[in-house]
Amino acid sequence: MLPGIRLRIAIVAALFLVAGATLLWRAADLQIVQQGRFREMSREQALRRLVLTPPRGRIVDRKGEALAVSVEVDSIRADPSKIRDVPGTARRLAAVLHIDAARLERRLRRGRYFAWVKRRVSPEEARAVRALGLPGIGFTREPRRFYPHRELAAQVLGFAGIDGVGLEGLELALDSALRGTPRLATALRDARGNHLLADPEGADPADLAGGSAELTLDRTLQWIAERALAEGATKAGAKGATAVVLDPHSGEILAMANHPTYNPNQPGRSTKAARRNRAVTDIYEPGSVFKVFTIAAALETGAVAPTERFDCEGGAMRIGGHTIHDSRPHGVLSVTEILKVSSNIGAAKIARRLGKEGLVEALAAFGFGRRTGSGLPGEQPGILRPASSLSEVGLATVSYGQGVSATALQVATALSAIANGGRLMRPFVVARVRNGQGEVIEETRPKQVRRILSPGTARQVARMMEAVVAPGGTGTRARVPGYRVAGKTGTSEKVDPLTRTYSPDKRVASFAGFVPADTPRLVIVVVVDEPQGVKYGGVVAAPIFARIAEESLRYLGVPRQAGASEALLAEAPVAQAEEGGAALPEILAPPPEGKTLVPDLLGLDLRSALRILAERDLDVQIEGTGVVVEQGPHAGAIASPGDVVRLVLGPRT
Repeated sequence: MLPGIRLRIAIVAALFLVAGATLLWRAADLQIVQQGRFREMSREQALRRLVLTPPRGRIVDRKGEALAVSVEVDSIRADPSKIRDVPGTARRLAAVLHIDAARLERRLRRGRYFAWVKRRVSPEEARAVRALGLPGIGFTREPRRFYPHRELAAQVLGFAGIDGVGLEGLELALDSALRGTPRLATALRDARGNHLLADPEGADPADLAGGSAELTLDRTLQWIAERALAEGATKAGAKGATAVVLDPHSGEILAMANHPTYNPNQPGRSTKAARRNRAVTDIYEPGSVFKVFTIAAALETGAVAPTERFDCEGGAMRIGGHTIHDSRPHGVLSVTEILKVSSNIGAAKIARRLGKEGLVEALAAFGFGRRTGSGLPGEQPGILRPASSLSEVGLATVSYGQGVSATALQVATALSAIANGGRLMRPFVVARVRNGQGEVIEETRPKQVRRILSPGTARQVARMMEAVVAPGGTGTRARVPGYRVAGKTGTSEKVDPLTRTYSPDKRVASFAGFVPADTPRLVIVVVVDEPQGVKYGGVVAAPIFARIAEESLRYLGVPRQAGASEALLAEAPVAQAEEGGAALPEILAPPPEGKTLVPDLLGLDLRSALRILAERDLDVQIEGTGVVVEQGPHAGAIASPGDVVRLVLGPRT
């Protein structure tokens, strides 16, 4: 072999030897020296650490009806590395998801392997995206908060954000209990980026699940209150309104309605005003409703006697350099009549007997000037000035609810003390909270804060409040056929925030009462903010109260009270007026011997109406079927045995 050929062969062999040695060295470096590094890189590509959020716990009403639940829905994600036409993909997705295409395009360009397109989409949106069949677009299941009854109790419940965190209402107040504990998991990804396996780490998932809350609200009572409030407030052209329904014996909040309202499934479409729980966040001057508490305190302390009479000075009384007025001129009135016709002068004279210290202490005992302890977010304490800051005219105005502020819940709580025999109960809306395993971890029981009145005084005041609803009182529109009603109207001026003086035309109309008056089941407070046209509580708020009361009593199965109408009519014969309105008919005296009063049969079924008429030896003429929708003679008319009462029956409205 020629020397040159041997040299070339030797060179090639050396090159192969060097290359082989290099490959061996590189293989050793990769397999041995850098083994740990590449193993970690492989794990990072195939595995991903995920935070798994447990479903948020349910909120239910007193009967277990779901008010807030969490459901699994689709969230749409993208792997930008697999999207060839980013602008086109962004445009097509934006069109079906109703989002901004340019913003989505920027998001897709920023991400390397992952970007959210839209989270927690509706089933219709998910189907539309699947139908597009776009490369690089996938789906992930996530829990979404859902409110099955939409607007029902929206301000009480509040809402949770997209990440399952409570933002308002009870969702915020109970967030730590409802949210549960997030946990880490290691997920295996395939070549397409799909998560094939998730291995939760740490505690048992059941131990980390979100808890649940059981409320005192009754879904049906809440619906009744919301419907009546919305229709009444809309009819009055009001800026806003709220209604509270309490169990006076336990303090349980059975309903809390607000107007306007919103759908917590779509909180972004709502206004801040619509999300506000006015029953606890808005303070207002209660007006003449406060006369109930002034008179109750005076009777309890013995400052006045139930039979005393006060000169109301023809409707105008000077106090220092000020003059206070009644809506109509009144002469000498009893304590009951002062409440019945809503005399400011009469209330002011009763407050003089109590004195500044006595009145302020009594109102503080009723809970005014401090939060009720309901646990509802945003609750305000109201304003009750110290006695030392009150002038003589200030003492007078506070006695009839001006110059003092309260929430609707405070008024309802204070009124419950009269309804239940004198005990101030703490109101509450959360009955119990359970952990993820269903164990009760927090429970609220009825709690008496203090005794304010003796049972005797409470009964006296309740009876006086019945006169308000009787003919000649300011609250006749609050009557509920077949039930005795105790209540009080309120009409107060609003302070103009610009001038810091009372507005000449803005009012708050309210009605507060309880039913049945002799055996109370419900305390109901209705507050209507800035009604248009007629602004009096007896005209605007009383009918809303009556509708809530009637439908609620019917739902609860509270039997109608035979003779309820006669009880209303057999009061002292005083002909007076609505707050600022026209004169009302005189109260009818008890019937002459051998006569009877025609009972109020409106709303009764035929069997009940026939039984009541038979007890009074009255004959009947019947037209139609259903419940009594019209009668003649009217309730309270004097009749003789054997007289015919005409009943027109129709569908229950």
